[in-house]
Amino acid sequence: MEFTGMIIDDEKIVREGICDLIDWNAEGYRLVPGGKDGREGLAGILRYQPDLVLVDIKMPGLTGLELIQEARKQGFQGHFIILTGYSEFEYAKTAISMGVEGYLLKPVDEDELLGYVRRIRKKLEQEVYLKSYHSRNEDKARQELLRRIVLNEDSPENLKRDIELYQLPIEGSCLCVAVCRDKDEDGDKEEKHFQEKLAALIEGDAACMGTFSIAGGLFWWEKALPINSGKAG
Repeated sequence: MEFTGMIIDDEKIVREGICDLIDWNAEGYRLVPGGKDGREGLAGILRYQPDLVLVDIKMPGLTGLELIQEARKQGFQGHFIILTGYSEFEYAKTAISMGVEGYLLKPVDEDELLGYVRRIRKKLEQEVYLKSYHSRNEDKARQELLRRIVLNEDSPENLKRDIELYQLPIEGSCLCVAVCRDKDEDGDKEEKHFQEKLAALIEGDAACMGTFSIAGGLFWWEKALPINSGKAG
């Protein structure tokens, strides 16, 4: 799993030094172009949306704190590490209160940098896992919602609420439903069972307006939406 990193500092020697200090690829990061001042750095953040940003706290154009504030205002969700000198330590403490992961004193120590990089990579991996987990759960919830709509198993208010929640693109007063099934090698018994279940679904729902049989195992019927009509039928 690869993540992206960015270095923003007004001193070229610092930018190049941090690039060469550790093996970024081996740590799971690909470095993208950063910037030599605050404004250039902010533009790079908004363009590349890196997962990790190392930013100098004192730069021309925008300071590191101003850059972080502006990036957050514009929706950037990545992780920040502050680069700072001893004379700027108070600024670094302020940055920590803004949700920055931590700070590195110049000259940057290799072990400290590695510690932050690895710790943040673990956080990023967890974020990816959680996002994937929630996405899978949302897919299941959408499937269940469609089943409830087809079977008219909930109130119009609840269905409408969940349609908005899961952002289903349903418009109009009727819903066309297609049930697709590949005919396998299990024989006629399973096929008959499937046909009976499908017939019960269609015939038992008063909201079904009509039924159309299509060759190849595809069945299509039109159903009035209770969320729009307020009643089945």
